[in-house]
Amino acid sequence: MISRLAIVGTGLIGASVGLAARRAGVERVAGWDPDGA
Repeated sequence: MISRLAIVGTGLIGASVGLAARRAGVERVAGWDPDGA
């Protein structure tokens, strides 16, 4: 099982992937976006 996941680009799709990963049992999800706004 994956325990850590990094997402580059936390727009609509990246955020959805992160939330789905948490629901699927990934312990730690980190997101980064170059825009920062």
